[in-house]
Amino acid sequence: MVATAVIRNRFQLTIPESIRENLPWLTPGRAVHLSLTGGQLIVRPYQEKMVNWRKVWQVLELVAGKGKQISLSKFVINDRSSRR
Repeated sequence: MVATAVIRNRFQLTIPESIRENLPWLTPGRAVHLSLTGGQLIVRPYQEKMVNWRKVWQVLELVAGKGKQISLSKFVINDRSSRR
């Protein structure tokens, strides 16, 4: 499918309805990926990176365990000093 549109003064582009109606993921307020390949602009739906839930739970368990051993302020100080 080919359509023509005009880029306005602030580099805004309205995607023609003939294109929009064929892309259900293209909705107002939706984030998109823009990439430049071979001099062409490619617009793709934004997809967040997968969350490593195992790692998240491990960190939560670590934090929960530390709360029983030391005060929160000491934990924060230790955590910040270990990241330097």
